[in-house]
Amino acid sequence: MSRRTAAGRLVPMLVVLSAAAFAPTAQAAAFDTFSSTGSLTVARWFGASILLNNGKVLITANSNGSGSMASSELYDPASGLFSLTGSLSTKREDPTVTLLGNGKVLLAGGYNNFTYLSGSEVYDPATGLFIATGNMVAGRSAASAALLANGKVLIAGGENSDGYLKSAELYDPVSGTFTATGSMARVRSTDTATRLKNGNVLISGGKNSDVPLLGTELYNTANGTFTSTGDMSAPHIYGVTSLLANGKVLIAGGCFADYSNTTVAELYDPSKGTFKATGSLTPGLNSASSAQLPNGKVLIVGGYDGTSDVTTAKLYDPATGVFSTSAGRLTDARDSARAVMLKTGKVLIAGGGNDGTALTSAELYTPTPPAKPGKPVVKWATNKKKRLVTATVNLVNGTTYKLTAKLGRKTKNGKCKTKGAKVVCTLAPGKGKWKFSITPHNLGGNGPANGKAIKL
Repeated sequence: MSRRTAAGRLVPMLVVLSAAAFAPTAQAAAFDTFSSTGSLTVARWFGASILLNNGKVLITANSNGSGSMASSELYDPASGLFSLTGSLSTKREDPTVTLLGNGKVLLAGGYNNFTYLSGSEVYDPATGLFIATGNMVAGRSAASAALLANGKVLIAGGENSDGYLKSAELYDPVSGTFTATGSMARVRSTDTATRLKNGNVLISGGKNSDVPLLGTELYNTANGTFTSTGDMSAPHIYGVTSLLANGKVLIAGGCFADYSNTTVAELYDPSKGTFKATGSLTPGLNSASSAQLPNGKVLIVGGYDGTSDVTTAKLYDPATGVFSTSAGRLTDARDSARAVMLKTGKVLIAGGGNDGTALTSAELYTPTPPAKPGKPVVKWATNKKKRLVTATVNLVNGTTYKLTAKLGRKTKNGKCKTKGAKVVCTLAPGKGKWKFSITPHNLGGNGPANGKAIKL
């Protein structure tokens, strides 16, 4: 991905959509504030920051502002310090970077010194090393990527020496190989890929040469094909994209073909396949970063407002459709820094650029935690033939639910899935008179359970 600097040079960016698990933790007293944390070992701009399963953050595939880098480092939230880890086997900028289901990280493609790369490598947190894996079907940079429910990785679009691409491929972590899959309806680069709650992938934004694309498309994981879906109302080159708890997708900010910014924000509704305007991101920003917070809001930080890099921080509230400034301001103006939601509930923003200079500084955002959830109002249903119990509750942003059943010393746990505005939990514990309970919990603490005795 790239953005035109004041001097007119195109410099790369990488949008990393990473998922994070949240665990209860003690929070500082000052909420909605930014505070400095340790400094990077070297200045880093662009590239990827991605949360590992062990709670640390890998920062890799960076530039120092003038060239690609092989070095990588880890941020440890426990100490607040950065330390070097293994180096990339190949210097690369603008690859796709994806956390795999096995906890390793795939880096595929990118470029180095204007040479497009087809090689890929995997980072293993257990050893701290990058190991080469299969070659891509087509070398590509500025592509989009998404981890699929089956554990494979979809990589779509991008560009190489042949031009802009509409081809796509799948990486299989079991075999370590890439295979071609269906092609997109349009060639596009600097697009984003968002895996929806139904498992399909929304491909949005991007451009064809310097022409921004309004049309979006869906990748169907069942048959490996792309189909066109709704059109956005404005271009969002280098905007932010975030999957909300309600299953909709927020796309905000970015710029037009002439690199003037847009304040437009819109929501994609998978159930209708359409976009609808929501709020206004003022000032318009490109090269900002975003993170989905445990309280359901979206944090948008930094970026370029058309004149300079900014300390701007905005909060988008899906409940009201409004962007507010209640998040405070960054301690340092920066663009193209990746915001990463930590398991502590805080957000790490490290490196980035300020007026063309790569930064070593990093900071933490402490959000207001979700309120302690109240007792859930549950609709219980029983399928006696299957000995299946279903508990349905209303979706509350930032709150998850756990369904359990107890019979004597036996305890069994159910599965919960979000379906539209509801959370549906199911459990088939077996024969007997079980005591079922569904308990809400979030970073603010656990709420009281709603229980029911059911004979199966």
